[in-house]
Amino acid sequence: MRIHIYHTNDIHSNYDFLKKVHGYLRDHKRENDFYFDSGDYTDLKNIIVQADQGRSAMEMLMSCGLDGMTLGNNEVDMGYEAVAELVSQNAPMIVANVTDNEDSPIPKMPASKIYVRAGKRFLVIGIAPFYKEDMTPSGYNVFSMMGNLKFHPPVELVRKELDNNQGNYDFCILLSHSGCIIEEEIRKELPEVDLF
Repeated sequence: MRIHIYHTNDIHSNYDFLKKVHGYLRDHKRENDFYFDSGDYTDLKNIIVQADQGRSAMEMLMSCGLDGMTLGNNEVDMGYEAVAELVSQNAPMIVANVTDNEDSPIPKMPASKIYVRAGKRFLVIGIAPFYKEDMTPSGYNVFSMMGNLKFHPPVELVRKELDNNQGNYDFCILLSHSGCIIEEEIRKELPEVDLF
């Protein structure tokens, strides 16, 4: 049986585009398929996001059949309270490398999740951007920490999730908002990950 993975990222509150995503997934996504988003979905430039800190925007994304997402740098622009509220409202965010400024995890936000599709177990791990495009570490924390959210180096935290779930999955997918250049570097250190 085939499993299709549908993926978006950097929608940046372009809800006209989301309307196309919704129609396409309604017509194509099947029971064993996945739909993931890799962040920068909610952008404060849109009044819908400003009005209720992303709750209505997240409901629209979830209506597309979203299975999981990670955070981009735009989600953290909303700050800790807004992100924590979205998670508490069952937004399927998966992020291994984000805490508050005191290094405490965000309640109810898992670092990884195991999905079963067509009899196979998929470990999905999410990471938010830690490196800038030139591999500068902690490049986004200058802004995110103003909103009480802190990004951490991802490789050790991904490896921890792989170790914690050893024997419990068949394939591993990494959802990342880091960008292709960074992900190529991360991939070298994490050959156990099947799909970035």
